[in-house]
Amino acid sequence: MRMMNGVGFIGVGNMASAIAKAVRASKPEQALYLYNRTPERIYELSQALNAFQVERERLDVDLLARCEYIFVGVKPYGMKSLFEEELAPYLSEDEPKVWISMAVGYPLKDLKTLTPASHRWIRIMPNTPVEFGEGYVSYCYDPAIEASKVGYVEALLQEAGRLQYYDESQFDAAGAVAGSGPAFIYQVIEALSDAAVSHGIPRQEALEMAAQTVVGAGQMVLASGENPGALKDRVTSPGGTTIAGVKALEANGLRHAMISAVDATYQRSVDLSDQA
Repeated sequence: MRMMNGVGFIGVGNMASAIAKAVRASKPEQALYLYNRTPERIYELSQALNAFQVERERLDVDLLARCEYIFVGVKPYGMKSLFEEELAPYLSEDEPKVWISMAVGYPLKDLKTLTPASHRWIRIMPNTPVEFGEGYVSYCYDPAIEASKVGYVEALLQEAGRLQYYDESQFDAAGAVAGSGPAFIYQVIEALSDAAVSHGIPRQEALEMAAQTVVGAGQMVLASGENPGALKDRVTSPGGTTIAGVKALEANGLRHAMISAVDATYQRSVDLSDQA
């Protein structure tokens, strides 16, 4: 069996790029191999990470032959064609790999049909802040995989932020909150900054103020261990300014909107699982 010391990435979009940066931070000396169907999109990333950029015609010898652990950043609808049309001729029982899938709604039982039986699968649901070491990565895995292999993937992602194992039955819910949550929070930051601008604060200062407020509030929840409701109560004086704002949020349905956004995201993930 050939020695395979590299870590590969197939399909390097926004999320996979963020994961690649986290892997580089976790393993500065690790050989990384990046393949994307549109190679011009990852040229700068390959240079920044000191990674090997793999050409399509050399996918087998420059990535598959060198990597035991391979992250797959392809969209769910592209998974089957990727493996059946591009990778299948180069995969064998004798050289098992560990595949780490980021495909939303693509369950382990279906992922396992894409590769020979000796290969193993891990599902991850990261969010984009992993690029800065402040992300949240939910993961689950094939029960047949060796603990040492799971441990190695955990080590690759140690600089991504918080890693949390979930049973696959909870994976859609975890992804709906942590995976999609940054998009919801960006809208909160944007709305806060717009409000600040409307009251005369310059745009850049308004953005920094809003973003830091969200960061600080999140750190308060994590560091204190207190319920967010209790922390809210500590800054809402009777008859004061903050409780007036909280009342306005309740009247305009902030809580319901957030819960509805997670519900819609969760349902879409379930629908994609049914289509896989």
